[in-house]
This record gives sequence, C-alpha cells and structure tokens, in this order.
Amino acid sequence: MSGPTKATRALVWERDAGRCARCGLPITREWSLHHRVPRGAGGSRRPELNSPANLVLLCGSATSPKGCHLAVESDRRDAQRTGYLISKLVNLDPAEVPLLYHGAWWVRLDHHGGTTVHAHPAPGRNHR
Repeated sequence: MSGPTKATRALVWERDAGRCARCGLPITREWSLHHRVPRGAGGSRRPELNSPANLVLLCGSATSPKGCHLAVESDRRDAQRTGYLISKLVNLDPAEVPLLYHGAWWVRLDHHGGTTVHAHPAPGRNHR
C-alpha cells in the first residue's frame, strides 16, 4: 500500500469541502493530500497512514513557491504545534491529535472522514 484509495481521497475532499484545511481558501489550482504522520519515501504498509484522520487537503505542493503545503513543510515546528505534522517516533493516532482547521478552530479528524470541534483558538491565531 503506497497511497490513499480513490474512496479515501474523495472522503477527504468532501470533508474539507474542496478547501485548504490550513487557510480555508477554495482549491482552484495546485493541491495535495498531506500526510500528518509522514509515510516516508516509497510509501508505507501501515494502512492507518492513509486514513482520513491522517490526511488533509492543502493548497499548493511541498515544492511549489506558494501554498500551504510548502508552508507546512518549511516550518515544521509550527506544523507540529498546529497538528499538521505528527512525529512518527511518538506513535500517536492522528485521530487523537487536534488540528488547527482553517486557522479558525481546533478539530479532531476521525478515521471515517468526519470532524469534531475540539476547541476554539486564542484570538489573532489565523493563517489567512
């Protein structure tokens, strides 16, 4: 297993409503599915890494000059603090790690493509 199934990709697109999970803007150009727990080069045999709880829709790519995916990959400390990056070393279930969604509220993503509001952020914490 190297990547998410078409059904999982569709679930994530639907859950995120065709918007970047980080900035909340509609996806109109380049986009990617970001693995919160990195799967590593060459993929992984761990099926939970391709679960909707571990995947978010981000604008841009890890190599494009603009977009949230590059921002997440470039500032890994902020990505960990906001739930967009979870270390493989700590062996946490991504469904248990809150994510700052659309820069507006903290949510938990479940393995079935759903979200649960976890908490609201402090005022002024918005990535837009």
